[in-house]
Amino acid sequence: MKVPLLSLSKVSDDSKRSSLYSIDIHLGLPKPFEPCSPPFYDLLMTWVQDCDSHHPRCRPTRRSGIQIPTRLIEVGDSENKRSKVYLREAVSEICRPESDLRYIALSHPWGSGKDHDHFCTTKENLAHRLSAGIAIEQFPSTFRHAIEVTRMLGVPYLWIDSLCIVQGPGGDFDTEAKRMETVFSSAYCVIAASRASGTSSGFLWERPEPEVVKLDGYLANDSIYVSGVIDDFQHDVIEGALNKRGWVLQERALAPRTIYFTENQTYWECGQGVRCETLRSLTNSQASFLGDPNFPRVAMRSTRGEKIRFYESLYKQYSNLDFTKIHDRPIAIAGLEQRLVNAFKTEGGYGVFNGAFLGRSLLWARDTQRSNGLKMIEFPRDQRFRVPTWSWTAYEGPITYLNISFDHVRWTYDTAEGEIKSPWTTRDSDSTSGKGDIRLAFS
Repeated sequence: MKVPLLSLSKVSDDSKRSSLYSIDIHLGLPKPFEPCSPPFYDLLMTWVQDCDSHHPRCRPTRRSGIQIPTRLIEVGDSENKRSKVYLREAVSEICRPESDLRYIALSHPWGSGKDHDHFCTTKENLAHRLSAGIAIEQFPSTFRHAIEVTRMLGVPYLWIDSLCIVQGPGGDFDTEAKRMETVFSSAYCVIAASRASGTSSGFLWERPEPEVVKLDGYLANDSIYVSGVIDDFQHDVIEGALNKRGWVLQERALAPRTIYFTENQTYWECGQGVRCETLRSLTNSQASFLGDPNFPRVAMRSTRGEKIRFYESLYKQYSNLDFTKIHDRPIAIAGLEQRLVNAFKTEGGYGVFNGAFLGRSLLWARDTQRSNGLKMIEFPRDQRFRVPTWSWTAYEGPITYLNISFDHVRWTYDTAEGEIKSPWTTRDSDSTSGKGDIRLAFS
């Protein structure tokens, strides 16, 4: 995607429209606001309120039977900035109807283990955090900034994975990981720390200022500025460091709307597209799919072949992403995958779908252009589910799919050895696991 080098912006000095408004010049801001300044937060609130008022399909849905997160962080408000925040057991302590509960979810990179593990909620410190709270000054910069934004948006609760899920031995990660679909899809908004490299990095620091030149004497009631272009959602977000993290693909797809704090500026993404801090509106082909608040509704309007290409592209992208803990690979896409299973009206898991999609979804292979081989993941012995070896999620490394023509393939579901069996012909007591042999023939 080519981005222009310079941008023309006009800033209106009064409300009257002159005849010169036919000139095709971007109406907006030549440079972003100062982070944490009143105009900066006013813009964030404007995005949220405009979406609330005019984008009904972007609002987080409260479907029947939906569960709120097990724990949330009570942050207080911008008027009463307490020195502590409190970890709350959502159901037992908040006691608020689910339809009235608003919380922000944070999407962020963990960074190195030593950098992050110190701040995790564990079985040992859970009771203290529930009763005594946590001093904000003890938090790393990324968490402090998330608390600040949540307060300024007027939202009472914040969800951060490492604080709201009990980590380590005796924790509830296995249980909570299955609920990521509802955590992100039910959030009032997601804030993405796109410029952070870890929990200590933060994301509300000063940004590089573009050079700006004011052109005088061209419009009677407006000012015209020439500035360097900083509106590049593709580079700042899609190709950014945060989007290389395995968990983030699912978080972005499931979120109804997201605010991205990047190195150059802040972006808003919802079902109506992308907005920039310079007041521009952008379109992006990937944003139309992953930014869909009702993912994967847009893809479901396609033919069967296009749906196959869609999930193949999604899984290939996911297989190239990084993990702090590689054994999270089959888990970090489970919520997104369940959305696809429901949309396809079939069964599935671990990167494979049953029914009409079974044959094609098994034609995965290592991506020889990106890797010399796939390495089987050594999963923890105490893991409550087993990842089948026929699934690419059991291996570390990028994958691709065999490029077989749709028009010249006949899938045989009765072979000389008998009827093809899928992994969903029998299931064990754990709903995340499937048993069975897979035999497939095509000609």
